[in-house]
Amino acid sequence: MGGLVETVWYLIYGIMLGGRFVFALGGESIVVAQSVFIAKWFSGKELALAFGISLALSRISSALALDVVAPLGNWFGVPVALWSGVIVCVVSVVAVILASGLDKFGEKKGYVKDVSASDPMSFRDLLHLPVTLFILLGICVTFYVPFFTFTSFAVSFFKSAYDIDEAHSGIFASISLWVSAISLPIFGFRV
Repeated sequence: MGGLVETVWYLIYGIMLGGRFVFALGGESIVVAQSVFIAKWFSGKELALAFGISLALSRISSALALDVVAPLGNWFGVPVALWSGVIVCVVSVVAVILASGLDKFGEKKGYVKDVSASDPMSFRDLLHLPVTLFILLGICVTFYVPFFTFTSFAVSFFKSAYDIDEAHSGIFASISLWVSAISLPIFGFRV
């Protein structure tokens, strides 16, 4: 019996690690794909607004995940919470397919510019970029790394450090994401 339990445990653990690996591959890749898609369709101040809306929606979805998943699991059970995540992913895949179709239609009709025809960049081109860009990139990295690291462990932290239940921990962990999503349009208007 112990061998069976151990085998099942390692099988489930392997599936979990595989899923986490695939999930991690998608996060940054989707941001790059979104950025290319937005850059093809918008320019000037419209481009800034489109990037701001994209970032705000990303923060809202993360905040909703922290706010909704634990109460959903508590009220209806873990399978319902997991299936609701599957439904959101399926809706997301359908939206990507539709957006891809619209993008191809826009290319055929000439509504969007071709971003693949740009000059290739080399490492030598980095020497011609302004120093302020590198300072800005450094600030972004030093801010985002601790922010997202804390956000990913915040629920566990609030549960263990302050003995708060999982549903309320998710709400507290999502506050910074809500502030970010709400303030993006306000401060983005100044750009």
